[in-house]
Amino acid sequence: MRGFRVLIDFLNFAFFLGLVIFIILYIVVGDRIDIFTKIAKMLIPVSYFMAMFLLALRSDEEKFEKFRKEDKLDEIVKYLDRVDSVKDIVVIIILSVVIVFLGMIEGINSIDIVQALTCLVILNLWHVIIFRKKEDLAGLQYMTNFDVMKDRVVIFLLPLIVLAIPFSSSGGVETVDIIQAIVSLAIMYGWRKLMLKKDE
Repeated sequence: MRGFRVLIDFLNFAFFLGLVIFIILYIVVGDRIDIFTKIAKMLIPVSYFMAMFLLALRSDEEKFEKFRKEDKLDEIVKYLDRVDSVKDIVVIIILSVVIVFLGMIEGINSIDIVQALTCLVILNLWHVIIFRKKEDLAGLQYMTNFDVMKDRVVIFLLPLIVLAIPFSSSGGVETVDIIQAIVSLAIMYGWRKLMLKKDE
């Protein structure tokens, strides 16, 4: 796992180094100071969510190493039932609707629809993986410590996906896109905390 940590540190370093080099060469040397504000407006939220994603990766890497040493990677965190599965689908649909609804703040466009559909597809695919049947335990569904770590990576990757869609377009990232990214993270993070809450 040391190699994995080195990779995360390298990605973190390369991202910020690339950002500095880009600013120096493209903005300062190229005498494009007037464009700096627009680029910074787009890069700041992306950088913020990228930092959160990398921190989540680092945290999960430390947990992975700890659980691996204690042989607890496959330890079951929570058994899941049909109700959990239905609730998960409902939350995913609500999240997609909320993204479209938030798009109406500045006038809904095709970007908002693509963001909602992308989240819907990705989260539904992940839902199928999480709620797959576990044949070794009489077909029961459950999440292990390792499943929870993978789930966190998907959740913290979600706002980056939401921002990547408008970022790749000519219009760039707007305030509503940042709100959509924050809300997508908050909804899924909150729901997972609730779903994985241990029964008393």
